[in-house]
Amino acid sequence: MATWRGVAGVTMDEGLSYDPQSGMTWRRIATGQEQAIRGLADAFRTVWPEATIDVSRSQGPVWKMLVKIPFWSNQATRNDFQTEWTTGTEVVEKDIFQLPAVIAAAEAQLDPDTSKPGAIAYFRKIMEEGIAEGTAYADVDVAPANSDAQKLYTELQRGVTGWETEYQTVTRTRRAWRRAPFNRQIFTVKKLYLTAELGLPSTIAFAFQADPEDPSQALWSWRLRDQEFRLIGDKQEEIITWAYAPWSTFVYDQAGEIYT
Repeated sequence: MATWRGVAGVTMDEGLSYDPQSGMTWRRIATGQEQAIRGLADAFRTVWPEATIDVSRSQGPVWKMLVKIPFWSNQATRNDFQTEWTTGTEVVEKDIFQLPAVIAAAEAQLDPDTSKPGAIAYFRKIMEEGIAEGTAYADVDVAPANSDAQKLYTELQRGVTGWETEYQTVTRTRRAWRRAPFNRQIFTVKKLYLTAELGLPSTIAFAFQADPEDPSQALWSWRLRDQEFRLIGDKQEEIITWAYAPWSTFVYDQAGEIYT
């Protein structure tokens, strides 16, 4: 009579497989008499509370138990977590009226002897009203000698409202068995992080250029973009993303954020 770990009359087949809910799992199938199979199932539930266990009649007096155990749930590593780092880009659209040439065109539109606030708003109003009314550029009340203003008008006629710029991003994902002691990192204090403060692995840090020279009132650094916590089957995940740019130290200091 066959024996498996002291249980008489049971045969066992083991292997590694992929499960959509739990990821990589240990798959175990036992067959034998009903009493032995049910006793074995109870033992598995005690040792592996995270396992999925199904007991059913196979054929005649033979019963079957199917066990699926998440791969990370072995006794030695079930309380560990895995860390994954990924890099990417975040596309941000800027308003076309923020272009330096457009700002200069707006200032040129005003009487140089007049101190008039809201130059951009005034200039935008003239241009957008002309577009809405289908007015030709020559008939718009804009300084005719300003070629950048005419180029802007042409772009607005084409439906162009801005341009895109990209921020580099880095995402850290930590995964663990859902019952493992897992300390989530909730960032309640907003701040600008230097690259060294993120604890990037050397292979990931190498993918980013050295910090360029900081512009006036700005710091090349990382800002928290998103933090998320998820439960997926028998897994728990913490996902945090930062974006890299020359963030304004004046603006974020006024907004109550901390910068180094």
